[in-house]
Amino acid sequence: MRATSGAQGGRVLAPGQPAKPIQPVDIRDLTAFTLSCLEQGTTGTFNVTAPKSRATFGEMLDACKTVTSSAAELTWVDDAFLVEHDVRQWTEIPLWRTPLGTWQVDSAAALAAGLVCRSIAATVRDTHLWLTETGGPLAYGRQAHHGLSSERVRQLLDAWDQRRQSLR
Repeated sequence: MRATSGAQGGRVLAPGQPAKPIQPVDIRDLTAFTLSCLEQGTTGTFNVTAPKSRATFGEMLDACKTVTSSAAELTWVDDAFLVEHDVRQWTEIPLWRTPLGTWQVDSAAALAAGLVCRSIAATVRDTHLWLTETGGPLAYGRQAHHGLSSERVRQLLDAWDQRRQSLR
């Protein structure tokens, strides 16, 4: 999904199930944790992710809709269907991964050492504000390889609708 697709309204392809957990960490939280460890002389090996069950894909996409005042209709599409249709995980749909355990990282050591994670809603809100203030995503060499084009989303949603109709 591109940053602007949901803001435009209409149907938006949402991967898997809304209750699927995710564990993204805001770069500001990672920075604060790293600086705190340096200042306090904290050493060790840490998995720096948000706590398990802190956020779901559905909560993240709902936050995107709220922040952009979008009337987008989230259409949840089965993981297996997306894999079958060669949707590239992580690059074509950011944060979407199907392997078991992807978003089941134990961050207890980092949390015990002082990691504090802001809510997914705060990260989404602040990221949207930053994108709005700076004129959009930064350009980089591989940008064309990330996200799904509007045409590809339309094709996938049409195929998904046909699949669901055939099962009725």
